[in-house]
Amino acid sequence: MVDVKEAVKAASSYAQDLLGPKLEQLALEEVRFDERKRKWLVTLGFSRGLAKPPKRTKGALDLDFLNLQPKDLVGREYKVFDVDARTGKVLSMKIWK
Repeated sequence: MVDVKEAVKAASSYAQDLLGPKLEQLALEEVRFDERKRKWLVTLGFSRGLAKPPKRTKGALDLDFLNLQPKDLVGREYKVFDVDARTGKVLSMKIWK
């Protein structure tokens, strides 16, 4: 049987492979075990960076991030990954609500 560390590693690897290099600050948020269905429920949180890149001024110092407004930032997203406890295979990815 797959332990909690292996389940988290499988979910994290799956998220990075599926969602790509734009993931930032990937972090474990929660892990639960569903005994009835024999699967791990792994919740991961991450950011996708900026909604739009900041405006660049020719010749300006690279301090554009100081001009960002809250609307320019994307909030954290959360996904729940179902990981089969027998095989370690990720079965599904759902939006956390």
